Amino acid sequence: MKLNFNNFKKKLKNYNCFDKNPHCAVAVSGGPDSILLTILLKKWINEINGRLTAIIIDHNVRKNSKDESIEVKNYLKKIKIHSKIIKLTHFKNYSFSMNYLRERRYKSLTSFCKKNNILHLFLGHQLDDNIETYIGRRIAGSNIEGLRGINELVVLNKILLIRPLLNFRKKQIYNFLNNENIKF
Repeated sequence: MKLNFNNFKKKLKNYNCFDKNPHCAVAVSGGPDSILLTILLKKWINEINGRLTAIIIDHNVRKNSKDESIEVKNYLKKIKIHSKIIKLTHFKNYSFSMNYLRERRYKSLTSFCKKNNILHLFLGHQLDDNIETYIGRRIAGSNIEGLRGINELVVLNKILLIRPLLNFRKKQIYNFLNNENIKF
């Protein structure tokens, strides 16, 4: 499938899960996947008279994570997208595993959505992420259930997580961003 706005819009319509004039959220890291998703969502949300809130997670693990979060927020402000930074706090001397950080991120994202009456949270996972997840789980000896990879639609804490880029390769994302002269 070609990556363009019309195909993206068709994909969202096929989900058949949006209210009239929905308020949706998108998790934004500032990388190519989340920036592309945010740009496409902004165009779609404007067409349907909805609202979009970008959520930036400051993991508070690296020294420059606060600065990175502010940089992403400023970028989103320039392109007229409302955003919110959520700073994670950690216990001292805690080992920050990827699973721990992922769980904290998802809990913070879904809690924010609940507090703001947002039912739909978009995430920028793409096909290469899904392949990587499958291979990692395969190497770890996961059972058949675990080998499914990343699901396109998942309900977590009563929030619908939507990953509309799962059919697109990272290369397609880079090509789209370069062709449209979009920075990330």
